[in-house]
Amino acid sequence: MHAFQPRPHGIAAALAALVAAAIATLASPAPSCAEELIDKELSKYWNAEIAVPALNNPLFERKGGVEGVVRYGMIPNDNFYLFQTVGGSVGFYLTDSIAIGGDFSYLMASESKILHFLGHVPAGQGKEASLTIGAQKAPLLKWIGGLAATYTPFHGKLGIFDKKVSSFDVNFSLGASFLNADIDESLGNKPAVNMIKVGGNWGIGMRFFLTRFLNLHVDYRQHLYSPQKSGETTILLAPVEFSVGLAFLSK
Repeated sequence: MHAFQPRPHGIAAALAALVAAAIATLASPAPSCAEELIDKELSKYWNAEIAVPALNNPLFERKGGVEGVVRYGMIPNDNFYLFQTVGGSVGFYLTDSIAIGGDFSYLMASESKILHFLGHVPAGQGKEASLTIGAQKAPLLKWIGGLAATYTPFHGKLGIFDKKVSSFDVNFSLGASFLNADIDESLGNKPAVNMIKVGGNWGIGMRFFLTRFLNLHVDYRQHLYSPQKSGETTILLAPVEFSVGLAFLSK
């Protein structure tokens, strides 16, 4: 008679089953923990706000809102005067991306190096002569106002590493300008006359959101107008205004 002896391969199968059951029991909470860790890491780079199609949709609702801006700027491309500008604008949003509004800038002028040189040409023996006497004077701008429509098609976010710094958008504007200037139409024979000229303007700007209702504006705007005619030729001037402003949004 032979004694019963378990088969080696049966013992190995039983041990393998026990080990698998122990591993399954210990590892059962792991998937949820792993998912939480992954979600926590992903939240640094992907969340509900970032999931918005940022290039197409504005971050905040603006339709029916009013935006007021106070700004300081300069006009650097006039040959005879250097202008600093102080002004503001008000815009009303017809949609979240389209607004209409008006703006006004008061200009403070100082002589450029070219105009200073023409008015103080060395004439020998310590004397100076002015080449501007009897010559037609360049237009001297006093203020600029305008009406414009603004379209804001692009929106984005600025960040450093995994931290969002600010949201921003890019806008384009097109409108009409009203320019007040002292204009010499007599070719230097009479004093310049203060006039209001009608022209056009276009611009591009960026808005950086500091808070929901407060943002920083950086704008480029070019005006185009005709101060006078020279014979049969129409003279066109295109002053460019760079400005930085603080804006308040009501909605």
